[in-house]
Amino acid sequence: MKNLIYYPNFESSDLNWLKFALLYIDNFSPIIPDTGIDFLSELYKKLQSETDLLNLQRLGVGAGMRATNKAIDYVTKVLENPHSFADELHSPNIVRNWMNKEQQTYTLFDEKYVSNWKWFCQQNGLAKDSKYGIDISKSLGEVYMTFLAQEEAYEKEASPITDNRYLDNLSMTIRSKDVANDNKIEVAKSIIQYNLPLDFSKISIDKVIEIRNKPDFKVKRSTFQSELDKIYDKIGKGISPNEFSDSYKKNFADWSGELTEYGIETVACGLSAYILLENANATNLEYIKEALEVGLVICAGKNIVKNINNNHERKYCRQYLTELQSIK
Repeated sequence: MKNLIYYPNFESSDLNWLKFALLYIDNFSPIIPDTGIDFLSELYKKLQSETDLLNLQRLGVGAGMRATNKAIDYVTKVLENPHSFADELHSPNIVRNWMNKEQQTYTLFDEKYVSNWKWFCQQNGLAKDSKYGIDISKSLGEVYMTFLAQEEAYEKEASPITDNRYLDNLSMTIRSKDVANDNKIEVAKSIIQYNLPLDFSKISIDKVIEIRNKPDFKVKRSTFQSELDKIYDKIGKGISPNEFSDSYKKNFADWSGELTEYGIETVACGLSAYILLENANATNLEYIKEALEVGLVICAGKNIVKNINNNHERKYCRQYLTELQSIK
């Protein structure tokens, strides 16, 4: 997983997400202006000095301008009719939060926007001056950073990535994003969790860094990513929505027969098939797709190696999963 732009903050506050990133992601680029480097925590300084996970880059030349223009257009619509954005922004009237001076504690560094954004926010009571830029509400800051991450990703031919599920959904709403890439990351997270002997929260970050820094771990990780790509490719090309719609009505044996075409063991995937047959939501194609992915998550950890034809790749992929199981 290369060319990922992390947002909304300088750092992830989710330590378990960070541990996953160390095990699976090649690297990611936080959006940190030059004046923000001194604000990095000791942990991120450690990651920067001891691993290749962080890829610190300068902000794109035009990203701030494009993000400013798009954010102004979006926020203007919210100001005009906040209630119509209640579901999207998870608030019956998010503007009240944005205008609350006590809530304006999120510092947006001035390198991240052009002057129009500061003027717009101040004219509408959404910001106050800060030593490093402007202070706005956390919610408004996250909205702006969603636009900025998308523009940074566009400029650098990358993909935005966040540890915040709400912002992930917002990103899909305000602009199309690389959903397939995100789905693969989610499946990888589940496979890794499935193979770990302990909960992420019980594994020290130092141990995960040690695993990442092993000389051959990068090759194993790369092979695992490659095989996950192949599995998704098979699913994407092998089953149409109509086939899914028909198959959920059939008995368990028929379901199992279809799944085995993709190298997924029927016994391990029985639960997903049962859920589809018994749950009223099974008529929803999105639900069917989601349930298949759950089955894939359960099965792939066991079977991903089995379906690799190349002995060299099979060895490294198996070693990758074995490496995960050795973490204590």
